[in-house]
Amino acid sequence: MSATDASARNATRFIVLIGLTSLFADMTYEGSRSITGPFLGTLGATGALVATVAGAGELVGYGLRWASGVIADRTRRYWAITLFGYTINLLAVPALALAGSGVDEGELAGLRAAAAERPNDMDAQFALAQAAFASGARDEAADTLLEMIRRQPDWNEGAAKAKLLQIFEAVGLEDPWVSAQRRKLSLLLFG
Repeated sequence: MSATDASARNATRFIVLIGLTSLFADMTYEGSRSITGPFLGTLGATGALVATVAGAGELVGYGLRWASGVIADRTRRYWAITLFGYTINLLAVPALALAGSGVDEGELAGLRAAAAERPNDMDAQFALAQAAFASGARDEAADTLLEMIRRQPDWNEGAAKAKLLQIFEAVGLEDPWVSAQRRKLSLLLFG
């Protein structure tokens, strides 16, 4: 085997490795784009806020691409910057799983107490439902929203139903829990 053959083999391996890295980076990036809206919705974001955050994210992304291009041209460290970018991309989406809900037990307990104290206060019920889902108590969130729909289906232009549907989308429409909650909603609306 000549030095040229070994060099060609190394170049091929390197190209395949960068291609696989790009594939996995694109999988995390494109996969995360599809969950941005539902993820922000579970945190209580409106459609306008989701659009604003998505637009700002795109702006920052393009700005960072421009800045990294300038830095790469000035320093001539193309591969270091490229690999740094891929590393950030591969770590950013899984890091979302480490993000807390922003709702601590004390706050949730306070919202539960307020909702129990004022069962006819739809704002208190809605705040409890949002916080319960954000903290992982999806049964409590769904039960609260279903009760709101039963009592006042048109409150705040159907906000309780809209939030429940948003939760269904965030969890996944094929999830067995969602199917069970959808049956409850259907019985409530049509039964």
